[in-house]
Amino acid sequence: MIKQDGTRVVGSVLEKREARETYDAAVAQGQQASLVEQQTPDVFQVSVGNIPSNEEVQIEFVYATELSEDEENGSIRVHLPVHIGARYGEAPPSKPSFGGSVFISSSSPTPFLTLAMSVEAIAPISKIGCPSHSVSTELGPDPRLELPFSNYARVSLSSDSPLDKDFVLTVKSAGLDAPRCVAQLHPTHNTVAMGLVSRAPSSPTSPARNPCS
Repeated sequence: MIKQDGTRVVGSVLEKREARETYDAAVAQGQQASLVEQQTPDVFQVSVGNIPSNEEVQIEFVYATELSEDEENGSIRVHLPVHIGARYGEAPPSKPSFGGSVFISSSSPTPFLTLAMSVEAIAPISKIGCPSHSVSTELGPDPRLELPFSNYARVSLSSDSPLDKDFVLTVKSAGLDAPRCVAQLHPTHNTVAMGLVSRAPSSPTSPARNPCS
């Protein structure tokens, strides 16, 4: 959670029950606090408490998810759930806690959605589409970075329309199914996280035959 004065409050991962009890205790003591709970594999609920009137806070939440593949079109799909409908079950219930809580749904009078995405591929990007929303697309990385121009793209969206459907982005590029290894350096700790993506061939290779047989 980032407060309006720039103060950054870093959260920690706890068991769900312990996290809820810690949050409730902090709110009861008059402290500013926030809580992120995972309701389903891709639906998260954020609770904030004791935010002064007219003060703005920012909740920064980072997570990793798998991308789905569209084999017919040779592209991958980025699916970001922003609408809780029948597919994801009922909306998480608001739990009254020291004055109650507010859950923003598609029936709220002024919902909003703002996205800024950076897309990186191992080969030039040939096509980017968004079947769900109207977006602004700009090819190339951040101008300050000396990187291959055609392998990067930036996508942005700012909408005041009701959150009545999920955000879907499709990216088409060569070599999407190629094996790769990704390394990411922790921003503050001297540690590196690595991920290896491999792909089995679509059909097994036939064993070589002896031409003399």
